[in-house]
Amino acid sequence: MNVATPSKKVRLVLKKHQLLSLRGARPHVAINCDAGVLWITNSNDNRDHVLVASDKFTPSRKGNVLIEAMRDSYVDIEER
Repeated sequence: MNVATPSKKVRLVLKKHQLLSLRGARPHVAINCDAGVLWITNSNDNRDHVLVASDKFTPSRKGNVLIEAMRDSYVDIEER
């Protein structure tokens, strides 16, 4: 899924097990879990991250980010 918007912030609803791929995500992109549970992996990071409501993730370096909703979730993606 590619997300293009004139706004610097977008809110998405991800259903359980739905995937979202952010290609070339940069460190100034904030991924916020507003509700639900998200599993996140970053191509330049050996660790996986699990976010619950009100947790945030920012990539440490430029790279691809894969997000999977472990439950129905709301995710905000914001360019800072």
